[in-house]
Amino acid sequence: MDKLLRSFRKIGQAVTNFTADPTPYNAVEMRRAGLALKQYEYCAKKRISDYPVEHLSRLIEEVDVAEEGSLQIFVEGEITRQLIHMFRCIRHDYQSQKNSSIAKSAKFEMPFTLEVKPSKLHEAGDGVFVKVLSSALAPPTGAPASERPYLRPGTVVALYPGLVHLKEHLNENSYLRTLLPDPDYMLQTRLDQMIIDARKLSAIPTPSPNPFAVAHKINHCVDQHQPAPNTHTNVMQITYNYPDSDEPSETFPVELRPWIPNRYAKLPSEKSAQDLGFGACCMHGLVMVTTEKIYDGDELLMDYRLNPEAGKAGLWPTWYRPFDARHTEQRWTEAKQYL
Repeated sequence: MDKLLRSFRKIGQAVTNFTADPTPYNAVEMRRAGLALKQYEYCAKKRISDYPVEHLSRLIEEVDVAEEGSLQIFVEGEITRQLIHMFRCIRHDYQSQKNSSIAKSAKFEMPFTLEVKPSKLHEAGDGVFVKVLSSALAPPTGAPASERPYLRPGTVVALYPGLVHLKEHLNENSYLRTLLPDPDYMLQTRLDQMIIDARKLSAIPTPSPNPFAVAHKINHCVDQHQPAPNTHTNVMQITYNYPDSDEPSETFPVELRPWIPNRYAKLPSEKSAQDLGFGACCMHGLVMVTTEKIYDGDELLMDYRLNPEAGKAGLWPTWYRPFDARHTEQRWTEAKQYL
């Protein structure tokens, strides 16, 4: 325990269990998110399954030259738009089950569901699998008949549930000790050092279960029993703040907030609330966005990116192997500036 705490002070985060996730502060990850979400937005508006290959190089160039601030606004806005639809579907399903006079409507049906079942990875426990429901996401005209329906890149596919621990509280050794150890790797950190703890979900009551709040079950993409070329990620983690505003068009609807799968473990002090911009958001969270086509029946996989310092100290779990060592090193180096 003491070794973990010392490592936390050195790096700025607990080294063995906490994973670094992409945030709006990282330009590379913001562009990755922007590229995926812009493909989704284009296809949704045009009502087509695939982004035109001939336009892809132009889109990449557009994202590359975009100002970080404007790209961040787009990413947050597109995620919010998708989440509002997702939550409206959840709420409508809840209301129709309580009141038989409310008929189910295609307008409030998600094109996919998620299923938690044994992973395809060796001895990995449960994993998260996608079931594509909508014919609107069927293979494009001319595709082989055997091709399965799929989700587009840029789909907000899952939410990381749990209690949100704020940096001001995590600076206290006694508070941090209550979170460690984390043998099942259920603690997920944001670069701003907030930690989401998925171990006590019973402390987060919702009117009905949020079926997409299963990101804590998504496995690391590298199977130690498979050669590296056969492994890949198909989702990325994106830090997301549920917006709060007096303007209805700029806020996360109040009637949908009960289904947000996060709560604060401890409320912030008045000063911290101001520093963290609590007036502009009602909850801090984490979402998973697809980075490639996700076919019906596919398992969702992400890069855990455990701290390299933990690996050097021999603290990585035996099953863990880095997916992109260079990128992971870069992410943890950047994390130090937010101490």
